[in-house]
Amino acid sequence: LTGRDFGVDKIAERFENGLATSELLMLQIKGTESVIDENNPRFSLDTKTLLYAEMFSVPFMLMYCNVNKPNVCYYLWLQEYIRVNLNYDNPNWRNQNTNTVYFPKENLLGTTKAEEHLAYVAKFPKYQSSWVSYYLCLNDLCYNLPSVFEWDLMSKDGIDATIEPMVKKLMKASNKFGQIPRRFIPDLFEETIEIGNNI
Repeated sequence: LTGRDFGVDKIAERFENGLATSELLMLQIKGTESVIDENNPRFSLDTKTLLYAEMFSVPFMLMYCNVNKPNVCYYLWLQEYIRVNLNYDNPNWRNQNTNTVYFPKENLLGTTKAEEHLAYVAKFPKYQSSWVSYYLCLNDLCYNLPSVFEWDLMSKDGIDATIEPMVKKLMKASNKFGQIPRRFIPDLFEETIEIGNNI
């Protein structure tokens, strides 16, 4: 981004099979002519940059590169680093002028692992959106379910009137899986829909 010397330096979009995905990364790039300690890569960052990164829903990445060795470039997902590291390791980090952030050694650009990780990070907002939609569908289902089924006292029409909306809401929830990793979906989700249809 030209004409500015603060905040976001570049916006990267992930492409797949030559097609745009709308999956973005906000990049702030820090270069150094000094040797980066590859055993413990770290950078002292202004706290205002961390606070700025926190405001974004799109992943905000800090890139730390050796300008004399372009193949040595580390990255850090700042929002996740704040959530997982800073908030626990240094709860008062917001009251400091600067904070040292530490890059995982494997967060080195140019490796297959890093490429896969960055693709996951870029997809994360879609994952969050899918998860919220899925959760809301299930919440609607729980809200409308009777707390007790008294099958002996229910007519066939009463059973249909109870089960059919449940099945529809489960099917609606299954359409919201989107970017949610399969490991977060209950194992018997499809079977539950099938049972409902059988009833």
